[in-house]
Amino acid sequence: MNNDSTRTEVLSYIHQILGELQRMARSAELPMLAYFIGMACIVADDTLRSEEAASEQDRNSSA
Repeated sequence: MNNDSTRTEVLSYIHQILGELQRMARSAELPMLAYFIGMACIVADDTLRSEEAASEQDRNSSA
C-alpha cells in the first residue's frame, strides 16, 4: 500500500468517526461540541475529496 492510499484511508476513517461523534454530541444535547465536530467533519470531507480528485488526475495523466 502506498502513502497516498494510506492517507486517503486515514482521512476516510477520520471523517466516519467525526460523523459518529457529531451524532453522539447532538444526542447528548451538546450543540457547541456538535457544531465544532461538524466543522472538523466538513474539513475532513473537503480534504478527502481534494485528495481523491488529485489522485484521479494523477492516474489519468500517467495513462
